[in-house]
Amino acid sequence: MDRTIEAVFYGRHEADPRALLYFEWRERLESGYPVAGFESAVRALAGAETVDAEGCWALLGEIESVGRDPGWGYEEGESEVALSVQAGRSESAGGESAVRRSDARAGGVGFGSAGVGSGGCESTGTGSESGQASVRPPPPGGSTSAAAGSADPSSSVSFDNTAVAAPRALIGVASSDAGPVGLVSSASPGSSASSLASDELFDRVYGGWLGRCVGCALGKPLENGFVWTREHIRTYLERAGAYPLTDYVPALLPPSPRFPLNPTWPVSARGRIDGAPRDDDIDYTVLGLHLLESRGLNFTADDVAKLWLERIPFLQTYTAERVAYRNLVDGLHPPRTAEVRNPYREWIGAMIRADIFGYVSPGDPERAAGLAAREAAVSHTGNGVFAAMWAAALVAAAFTGQDSVRGTSAVTSALVAAQNVLPPRSRLAIALAEVHADFERGLSWEEAVDDIDARHGGYNWVHAIPNACRVAAGLLWGGGDFTRTIASTVQSGADTDSNGATAGSVAGILVGAKGIPGHWIEPVHDMLHSAVMGYDGVRISELARRTCALV
Repeated sequence: MDRTIEAVFYGRHEADPRALLYFEWRERLESGYPVAGFESAVRALAGAETVDAEGCWALLGEIESVGRDPGWGYEEGESEVALSVQAGRSESAGGESAVRRSDARAGGVGFGSAGVGSGGCESTGTGSESGQASVRPPPPGGSTSAAAGSADPSSSVSFDNTAVAAPRALIGVASSDAGPVGLVSSASPGSSASSLASDELFDRVYGGWLGRCVGCALGKPLENGFVWTREHIRTYLERAGAYPLTDYVPALLPPSPRFPLNPTWPVSARGRIDGAPRDDDIDYTVLGLHLLESRGLNFTADDVAKLWLERIPFLQTYTAERVAYRNLVDGLHPPRTAEVRNPYREWIGAMIRADIFGYVSPGDPERAAGLAAREAAVSHTGNGVFAAMWAAALVAAAFTGQDSVRGTSAVTSALVAAQNVLPPRSRLAIALAEVHADFERGLSWEEAVDDIDARHGGYNWVHAIPNACRVAAGLLWGGGDFTRTIASTVQSGADTDSNGATAGSVAGILVGAKGIPGHWIEPVHDMLHSAVMGYDGVRISELARRTCALV
């Protein structure tokens, strides 16, 4: 990526037409639009030192006028959103409208007899100016070949001999203004938590909150995917005598330009943590709890939007959330806030907000996915929403593994349940199935991460798909061990704090708060720092108790 564009990414990315042009082009290139032929013009405008706003807007308009390739083999989700919104406009607020997934689900990706890429994902020409012909999203820049290391679309994927069953029907819940923007299951609230005694439920919920805070803090010093690749992380940690990680990341002093730790290192490096450091990965979990307490399970996307404006400072939002926030201030309502001039709509932002919906839905991954999808629609679409659904379902399923045994088997059960909420022909579902296939084949963790990079290295390091894959790999190769899970997840690079938070959340639920090693939780002091109004310095155990009250 050009250094100028990098600088814009870390600055006012939601307002600079160079960034919007560049990242919108990438988003469309990755999701089936034949726009590779615009590459040279995009790079010339986006990389210019002087902003040519008129030229950027004109070219952006041309790019946005290009329709998706009708032969694109992936399920992207826009049709469901459109149906959901249309149905909601004909229903009263809070009403129900049936929104069913594709009838082709039975032929999609599973861990049993279904094959990776089955269900209609055969190679087709895109018709782009560059002659590009690959169903796998090509790396930005118009590569004409499928990503290296991709799984054979005809190969069978099995995972612990467990086939993914077709999900139950999901129903939409209407927004007061924009219609249904998410899905919830028909299960009754709290019905699946009865198998957990109240003290165990608290221990597991508390473990999730603590694990999320710990995993986030572990990844914060290394958060910068432009610099901190898996190899660079290993080099730094070996120099510090800390590879593989068994404790927080140490800060080598004096700071070195070769190893530029994230500016938050003074409050997140080993020996410097005093309470869980403030981070958006934690802020949104706190805000999600406030949402559910104040609006209930039938919250609308407009409720989410109002809370953002009331409780989160604008400059503590990033990428898709900052664009959506700006759109809210401009008077737009969900789901338009996710769609207008928002090239980050499939990045990781919605995924990092999803865990709370799993905390309040123990053992009910479909309900968790539905709540997360509704909340995600304020800022995300397509695989950005799917990633939120997956994360919420994964967290919910971690409470009650199929065999009720913690450890690797419980990890397997949770990942199976999470995969089951995804559209089977989505890019995310297929990418995750490939990670599972690598695990089944006995690849090492290092080989698996290399495969993730080979398949998805064309995405930005904040995109949901490669980051969800890293979380899945951390959980699989972590085998239910808390330290190994968060360490391997963070060591894999990309969005290290976000991925560490999600993996820590799941691992914390699996082992419970009592099972998290003390050296992780002692520096946190059962307290977190937050930018959410009214929550800075709140006790994590109190948040866990309030969460349990919603189950």
